[in-house]
Amino acid sequence: SGTAAVAVIRSDAALSGAVSTVDNVDVESGRITTVLALGELLRGGQPGRFGTGQGATSVTVPQ
Repeated sequence: SGTAAVAVIRSDAALSGAVSTVDNVDVESGRITTVLALGELLRGGQPGRFGTGQGATSVTVPQ
């Protein structure tokens, strides 16, 4: 929960079904996950909720 962009997207079913979120872009692994998540979406993959915060379903994009 919260008002930050990631929390708002994760709490909205329509948005979270269209947009991947990464809640730990302040660390290197989060930045790598951001690139992997974008690549996954560009290849027609499903959006995900990545990171270590509340609402994350995976630390990074499954390989």
